[in-house]
Amino acid sequence: VEPVFRNKMQDYLKNPGDAATLTGIIIYVVGLTTLPLDPAMATIVVLYVLKFGLNVFCTYTAPEDA
Repeated sequence: VEPVFRNKMQDYLKNPGDAATLTGIIIYVVGLTTLPLDPAMATIVVLYVLKFGLNVFCTYTAPEDA
């Protein structure tokens, strides 16, 4: 996970009522994808990662050492 994304997520977790930060994260995720991604799908992804926990998500999605 890119440090910018992690920082944005941590900022949102500090202040979950900040709609502007959440919107920024969603726009950032849409911008990261090379395929057209519907903002509704990006919202689902962002909310899932926020609910599940960024550190747990990073641990389970990190590539394994060969």
